[in-house]
Amino acid sequence: LGRHREGTRGRGGPGGKPGKAAEAAGSSASNEEANPGTSASAPVSVSSDEAYLLACMVYVESGAESYEGQLAVANVIMNRVRSERFDNTIAEVIYAPGQFPGAHNGVLDGVLASGPSASCIQAAEEALAGVNNIGDYYYFNGYVDTSTVGSYTVIGGHTFYNY
Repeated sequence: LGRHREGTRGRGGPGGKPGKAAEAAGSSASNEEANPGTSASAPVSVSSDEAYLLACMVYVESGAESYEGQLAVANVIMNRVRSERFDNTIAEVIYAPGQFPGAHNGVLDGVLASGPSASCIQAAEEALAGVNNIGDYYYFNGYVDTSTVGSYTVIGGHTFYNY
């Protein structure tokens, strides 16, 4: 699993609370805090088809990442499902316009046909059960200008963040 540290950012995050920034291991951080690790979110009961869809989308977005990164991607989707700001099913979140390119360019269709990896299935199952390693983040990307987001953390090749 990738090592990362979190510290406070100079700018406030959502609600005026200090934002958090993950920094590369070995770099110094002012006001360094311990990584919160995993926490519990409300479990969500879904059909086997939606659980499979979640696992496949995790594979599309993070199949080459560590298990920690796969769980984080699953939690972005589940955080959106739990939020009133987004659609309330896994399918609606994944297929929302402009959100997950793989859902619209045929990549997800290929994984739905061939199946996700065992680790992506496990990450989806754990996220559905409420295991959460990223808190309330709703977004992730391979590159993020961190000066434009309220808070963020880096896991592997992805930055998880909120505005």
